[in-house]
Amino acid sequence: MLTLLLALLACDRTEKDTDTYTPPDENDDSSTTDDSSTDDSGPPVGDYLEVAALGFEFTGVWNNDLHFLDNYLYEDTNGDLQATIPYVLVTMASLDYFGMTSDDPGYENEYCEFAAIFRWQEASFKGQEFDWDAGKGGTGLELETWDAYEGYLEVLPDTYSDRCYELDPAVFADGNPLSVIDGMHFGLGFGPLSDHLFDIYKDGETFADYELAYMSQYIAINHPDGSGGYTFDAYDWNGGLYIETDFGACVDVDDGAGGTFEVCGQPMVDADSFYVPGDTTIEPRYNFVRGFSAWLEDTPNLDLGILKEGVPQ
Repeated sequence: MLTLLLALLACDRTEKDTDTYTPPDENDDSSTTDDSSTDDSGPPVGDYLEVAALGFEFTGVWNNDLHFLDNYLYEDTNGDLQATIPYVLVTMASLDYFGMTSDDPGYENEYCEFAAIFRWQEASFKGQEFDWDAGKGGTGLELETWDAYEGYLEVLPDTYSDRCYELDPAVFADGNPLSVIDGMHFGLGFGPLSDHLFDIYKDGETFADYELAYMSQYIAINHPDGSGGYTFDAYDWNGGLYIETDFGACVDVDDGAGGTFEVCGQPMVDADSFYVPGDTTIEPRYNFVRGFSAWLEDTPNLDLGILKEGVPQ
């Protein structure tokens, strides 16, 4: 996969249906830390971020016909098109995070987030219905999946938010997310909106306008199987929006070897800067996809020491 400039999409964490498009800004320093965050002495003892849950959200172009995840374009603050790679936004959240909004004082201290490249290959697993009532495991119901991918995550430390530098070194070696997440086994599937996700989003103000654009993102990570091994089931933890994309918009990108290659595909927005919804019922499915978490997995359900096992060769 080609390594391009990666800039995080600015996310309003209180708007989980993500109908409004906010382009990424490579000049935004919100994902970098100030001098105090990189002090070798680290945070005061007891002030570490206590990670209670992990979430994963995929953003990028999806080509169902070719079974491919691809680069896309965004408009920077100067109005120029820039190329970026598809990525997974990883969120490590505290318990208090789930009772707060972005307007609450201290909210930014309750999570760490960063981007990771998904090094993938085509896979064939089906989606699984998460047991939303129990808050762990699956119901055993297999769900329709249009496409699936399996591989590992490659963390991009330059995208760390401030609290990513303040993790407990007793849990994360050197207090760094790399020790647990970098190289972790990861799976991603796409399919129709599951019944539970439909129930979550159906009463949203703009659901009628976006109903055909909604989809499920199935997320698979290793869970302990109780016998010393692991399971790798893809649960309907994420919703997603399937967005009309202008593939006539293209830019040439330096390949680092004296040449260039072309990247095409800009997510379309209307005059009010809202995403133009695509229609997931029409094949071939080939558009920009943006995921958003309906569930962040509780760390007591996981064994952080086995997350990297089973990566396909």
